[in-house]
Order: sequence, then structure tokens, then C-alpha cells
Amino acid sequence: VSGKCWVNNHAHVLKPKENLDVDYLCYSIMFYDVLPLISGTTRAKLNKSALSKMLIPLPPLDMQKRIAAALDTANVLIEKRKEQIEKLDFLIKSQFIEMFGDPVTNPKGWESLLWKCVFNTTTGKLDSNAMVTYGQYPFFTCSREPLKISNYSYDCECVLVAGNGDLNVKYYNGKFDAYQRTYIIEDNSGGQLYMPYLYYFMEGHIKELRRQAIGGVIKYIKLGNLTDALIELPSVDAQKKIVNILKKAKQLLSLSNNEILKLDELVNARFVEMFGNPDINEKKWNEYKMEQLCEIGSSKRIYQNDQSLTGIPFLRISDLVNRMDTGSKDCDLFIPEELFGKLKKQGLVPVRGDILLT
Repeated sequence: VSGKCWVNNHAHVLKPKENLDVDYLCYSIMFYDVLPLISGTTRAKLNKSALSKMLIPLPPLDMQKRIAAALDTANVLIEKRKEQIEKLDFLIKSQFIEMFGDPVTNPKGWESLLWKCVFNTTTGKLDSNAMVTYGQYPFFTCSREPLKISNYSYDCECVLVAGNGDLNVKYYNGKFDAYQRTYIIEDNSGGQLYMPYLYYFMEGHIKELRRQAIGGVIKYIKLGNLTDALIELPSVDAQKKIVNILKKAKQLLSLSNNEILKLDELVNARFVEMFGNPDINEKKWNEYKMEQLCEIGSSKRIYQNDQSLTGIPFLRISDLVNRMDTGSKDCDLFIPEELFGKLKKQGLVPVRGDILLT
């Protein structure tokens, strides 16, 4: 991250000590297999105690710098590609508004219908631990990627909205099952809706749902956040035209993201070539516990009544992951400048040279 920001208290803030190149340490963590250190079942977690004991092989400082500099070259390409993706995403949104108007202000005068009059909205019935590793059917939870399950309760075309945690939207047509906090939205419009249109509409509406979300550590939405909303419906032909344009744009974004994955693999391979696998320390360099190399802390918890709609960006875990995956700097939560100033005086604000670890 760059510039002023506040970070969710579930992210570790690492402040490297002397004789340690921060970029080298960052690469070491990136390619470290942390699975043996993870605890928790429904929500995997790398706690401070486990992180403190992580062993990092440490070559001489000049070699640390050479390794980091070599990998930085490839990372520059990755960052440039992420910037292109962000600009493409902005262009897509701009084109959507130019052709079809802002869905919030509805300048095209499309018919606005109450959600509950157009859709059947229900929730799944299962706990997240109902998943089966090698199951036959998708099992939709609040995570972005579906899990697997051996049986199904639904066989339909629908849009699914994660009801808590990382609010996200998915489209599916077929047999599946769903977690109890996942909303399942089916067509009840009598022929007024092209279902993929709802998926793209909800992708644009998800920011508003995140703004409406309530709760402390894990934010969530209620059924009424959906059923009391209005949705603008152009003609079915116009809906299909919108979907066709956005689908092509999504394909371009997907291709660009695949290029980033390949570049990431290249960086990983280059790191192992120069440095060896950090998990087994092939080069036999001296190993140090993370607590010997860094001060390990976290941010202060920020409650909902301390948040604001403008001010200093408040980055949650999902925001940090999104920045790593896509380069997007979107943020929809903030804290007031005055509160940021108080936290900075207490030494709790991440500064340049710190590493943020989710």
C-alpha cells in the first residue's frame, strides 16, 4: 500500500529490524508454505504466536539485496499489468454508464421494480463444515470460490450473494447446495428478466450492500437489504446487449489476470532458483525466528461508529487481497482524519517499509 491508510486489526504489521532487506523478507514470506502454521476450521487463521515462530533462512545482507533486485524486475511487469487491468476496469464501468446510464440515478427512465416483486430470495440451509473435499456438486459459501459437496438441494438458474464476511456475487445454473448465510436469488418476473443481467447488476450493487452491512468483526447483510431494494429493468433485449458487452470485457480481464498468474509463477521459480526453497533451507543459511527479525504487531480494532464515508482509507482483509490480486485501489470504508492523527501519535499507523500480512 502507499499513502495514508488504516488496516484491519486481523492483518499483522511487520516492522523489520536492522541488517534485513525488507523486500527480501517480503519475497521469503510470499513463497513460504504457511499451511502447517494455520489454525482454525471454519476460518483459517495465522495467529501472532505461530507467525513469531516462523523460521526464515537469512543470507548475508548483500545477497538479500541481489535476490530482491532480481525479482523486482519481474514484479515491475506484474504491477504494470495490474495498472492496465485497473484502467480497463474503469473504462468498462465508464462505457456502461455512457451507454446505459447510472443505475443509481436511472437517467434512462427504465422501469424500477421492487425486488420482492421480481425475485424469489431464499437462503441455504447448511453449515460451512458440510463441505466434502471431493464432492460432485458446488457448495456455495461466503468465500469467492465454491467448495464441494456430495448432495444437492437446488437445481436452478440463480444469482448467489454471500451474506456475510467478504460480500460477493456469483452466477450459477445447475445442481448445487448453499451455506445458510448465502442468499439464493431466482427469477419470478414472468419473462421480464435475463438472469445473467442480474449478476452484472449485482456486481455493481455490491458496494452499496457493503455500505449497508452491519456487525462487528464479521459484517453481514439481512434479507431486507435485498428484498426492499429497487432494480431497474430495461427490455430483455437491452439486458442481453448489456450482458454481451460486459461478458466480453470480463474475458479480457480474465486473460490479463492469467498473465499475472504466469508472471507470479516466474517470480516464484526464479526465487527458488536463486535462493532455494525457504521451507527446507537448501542453501543451509542461518535461520531466524520471525520475532527475531521483526517487531510483530497489529492495528487497533475500529468499531462501526468510528468509520466514515470519507477520510483515510480503512483497508479490510478483502481490500488487501483484492489489491494483491488485481492491483485495484478501490475502498469503500474510511476513518476520520482526526482519528487517524490520534492513532498515528500512538505509533499504530503502518508506515513505509512495513509488511502487511493477512
